[in-house]
Amino acid sequence: GSTGDSGLDEHGRAFECETVDMKLSDWIDLIRAKDGKQVNQFYLKDWHLQLDLESHGRKAPYNVPMHFQHDLLNGFLTSFTSGDYRFVYWGPKDSFTSLHSDVLQSFSWSVNVVGEKLWTFYPPVPDKATQDDKETRGQFSVIQKAGQAIFVPSGWKHEVKNLKETLSINHNWITSSSLDLCWDCILAEIGSVENELKSWGICMDDIDTAEKMLRGSCGLDVTGFLLMLLNGLIQNRKLRRERISEQCDWQAIYDEHRIIEMIASVAVGKEGLLSVNCMQPLVSPSVRKRLGETLKSDKIASNLIECIQNELASWSSTSHLL
Repeated sequence: GSTGDSGLDEHGRAFECETVDMKLSDWIDLIRAKDGKQVNQFYLKDWHLQLDLESHGRKAPYNVPMHFQHDLLNGFLTSFTSGDYRFVYWGPKDSFTSLHSDVLQSFSWSVNVVGEKLWTFYPPVPDKATQDDKETRGQFSVIQKAGQAIFVPSGWKHEVKNLKETLSINHNWITSSSLDLCWDCILAEIGSVENELKSWGICMDDIDTAEKMLRGSCGLDVTGFLLMLLNGLIQNRKLRRERISEQCDWQAIYDEHRIIEMIASVAVGKEGLLSVNCMQPLVSPSVRKRLGETLKSDKIASNLIECIQNELASWSSTSHLL
């Protein structure tokens, strides 16, 4: 898509660029053109290469680096949805991505297959800082060469320019340590959705509309977030069973602690957190209804809620070991 100036769309949502669909062969012809076109206006972004290959029964042409493999987000999305946050970027010299922070307050990593990028980072600063300080304090730049990886912490604003024609692999991912940041992002967006629905005269009891708006604005709705947590808990339990004869896996224990704590926070709220006496009902009517709508079955939703209750009860009784 064309990398025009940032602005707002007709609904007041931020957008970065105008997009155009084209065949890969047409894209290659475009960036190889010698007819004076301003090729740097174009940038192939968010190409779901790995997902496309997997849909045709083929393996990805790369392995995720070891330090970035612990991922709750993409494991859930690829198992239960038709999307993911695993991308390939391919941009000509001087193409760029303007200032932004990553979706869902996720971590991200980027590896240059070929080419060279200039990254400029703007780390978060205290709320009391002046506007000038917020824009400049701690700002620094890094040149990323071919074969090098860049890690972007959650919430760090950044902008990127291709110093040469560059092809890179980029993943957004969420770990147990960043779940609260992701949930805060969703909660903030819920407020915006509520205000927008009110302005349209739509009742917030219209769960389906509210969830669709959340997915469109921040990439994940409340039900999806809760199901991601449950999937992460199940996978973590499987992993721990497989390692039963090995030395205590403190990372898995920490992950389980964080995931169940977040499930309690989402499903119950602070009043019921870690309190066995406050476990009925564990899941609020709102979340219960969202689960039923998403799963298209009240029975399955009820069974899932029962599983949540059992997991929280079991964890609360053993949490002194953590």
